[in-house]
Amino acid sequence: VDGFSFLFLGLIAIVFPMVLLQESNEKNYSLGRASFLLILQTSLYGVVCAQNLLLMVCFLVVCVLCVYFHQSIWGDENSEHTGFVYLLTSMTGVMFILCSVLLVYFSSRDHSFSFIRSISNEYSTLKVFRMEIGFSDLAFILFCVGFSLLIPIWPLHQWFLSLIQSSHRSLFVVFCGAVVPVFMVTFIRSLLIVFPDQIQESSILLLLVGGVNLVVGAMLLVKQRDLKSFIVYSFLGYIGLFVLSVGSLSELSIVGVVYYLCICGLAYSLLALFTSAFIERVSSSAVFLNRRFGGIIQEAPFLGMVVAVSLMTLVGIPGLGGFVAQTFILMGGYSVNPIIVCVILMSLLLIIYGLFGMYKSVFFGTGEDKTSFFNQMNLIEKVCFVPFVLTIVFLGIFPQPLLNLIQPTVSSIMAGYIH
Repeated sequence: VDGFSFLFLGLIAIVFPMVLLQESNEKNYSLGRASFLLILQTSLYGVVCAQNLLLMVCFLVVCVLCVYFHQSIWGDENSEHTGFVYLLTSMTGVMFILCSVLLVYFSSRDHSFSFIRSISNEYSTLKVFRMEIGFSDLAFILFCVGFSLLIPIWPLHQWFLSLIQSSHRSLFVVFCGAVVPVFMVTFIRSLLIVFPDQIQESSILLLLVGGVNLVVGAMLLVKQRDLKSFIVYSFLGYIGLFVLSVGSLSELSIVGVVYYLCICGLAYSLLALFTSAFIERVSSSAVFLNRRFGGIIQEAPFLGMVVAVSLMTLVGIPGLGGFVAQTFILMGGYSVNPIIVCVILMSLLLIIYGLFGMYKSVFFGTGEDKTSFFNQMNLIEKVCFVPFVLTIVFLGIFPQPLLNLIQPTVSSIMAGYIH
């Protein structure tokens, strides 16, 4: 367990028990569904803690299969199609990653699948159309392409939207709150350790991909009128922010990204729990932010407070965990290029406008339908929100102990090639 994995072990340990507790409160409780969630939790632990590239790929396969079976069996009427699309997309990505891992194995000095500091380029070239390409360069390309199919990256994000729109509430929460953050931090950690030379050479490309995703996600967010679409496109924007920060190759930014990924997992778990409760009560999977529903804050102030905390931490309000992470990202980006900070700030303004526009419509709007059913939430439903809120507040007030765990790991990894 290192500085990268410690926070995410805690994140997984919070998300899954709360989802399982929420599951036990449902009328159609299923032991099979709970079993798949437990297997998914175990495999995510494996992905986070794996010190062997081949073992990491094996755990990724288990994660993909758990999500596929959960989606296909317990999703909505369109779940078989969306589950198959997810399986096809994700397994293609895993195959690319496996090919990359094999190239790493044959390019390494000691022929090992262990996480290594660099790849030897001696006698490891491949001729393609009379051009010599190093095995390490090809492995880097395959690795990035593979993870771009496992993580929602524009324009390959449609599977993510389809999966979220048709998934069961439990999968909705764990996928947004744990699966995507864990996959993202695994991608970042692997790039920095295994491909130090390649990531320096491709830093401009990473900045471009991250900037495009951040801007596109922010622009698409403000056009959405569906709660799940809000979550998808805001997540798309934040994924762009993480890639952009990694491309800056700033130690401060990468510390902030690792911290922010954990914060986003907690915040999106809260938003997913609220959205699932909303959809369950209005008996519709397509909840549009129009005048039919609104004014929830009057009937359920507790829910209003919970969602407000999640949104405020996402946009970086002081006193919450998101503020600390965004400060690190902006400070690191500014030290490299002030233009990076300008792109981040302009995009975050759009995200703030979209998220709080959603909050205003849902909680302060004048609804034509009664929303009194929100004050009928039982104790278990309310308890499930509490650990997320308390953790977000704790990470905002006392960030230093956890930052002290992340900083040495990031420093040791980047000391070899950051000048």
